[in-house]
Amino acid sequence: MLKFYHYSAFFLSAIMTGSALADCSTPTYNRLIDLKRALRGNKLCYPNHQEEHLGNGTLRDTKTGDLNDPVDPRIAVGTWAIINGTGGTFNVEYNYSKGGDSAGPFIFTPHNNGDGTISFCNGNSLSVTATVVDRYLDPCP
Repeated sequence: MLKFYHYSAFFLSAIMTGSALADCSTPTYNRLIDLKRALRGNKLCYPNHQEEHLGNGTLRDTKTGDLNDPVDPRIAVGTWAIINGTGGTFNVEYNYSKGGDSAGPFIFTPHNNGDGTISFCNGNSLSVTATVVDRYLDPCP
């Protein structure tokens, strides 16, 4: 079984993967309802990783997508929340926890790329692009 620090390592490696660098020049979400619709109840697909953003704020690693998979079940790995940003925008805060281990908060400004992807930016130095898919219907690309 993977230790919690592996989840943080996966998340951070997804952020730092060159092929996943985000475009932080696209529009930010300045309407709370638009950001909620984009995240709540959906799965975000990062390079080699996918997370469900449940409506109650739970963040779940979907892995194979099956709750009862004996090898790789979906598990809760932390929380997510929409928080106020600057200039009328919103940020997303992620906190990871498993057992007694924790990492975060990681705070990102989401940018709507208009093509079914969101760029999560932390200034201009750290970013990742995620594809948004329905957590029940669509597999990650």
